[in-house]
Amino acid sequence: AEFKTGDSALSIHGGRDMASPTKGICSVGFQVADFDAARARLASKGVVLGEPFSPCADKRVSHFSDPDG
Repeated sequence: AEFKTGDSALSIHGGRDMASPTKGICSVGFQVADFDAARARLASKGVVLGEPFSPCADKRVSHFSDPDG
């Protein structure tokens, strides 16, 4: 399924046994205009962030978990 909202879209795909544990295998990505400001805002709200890294040129990524882990 794909949900479009203005300039953004959220796509959800199935394809695995839902009885299997999901911790650490599911993720959602967000693109932001100011990476450092977004990290600072999340940290100020108590979100525990992973170390930022660059998987490819001009991209910076930082992982964090939802409140349930």
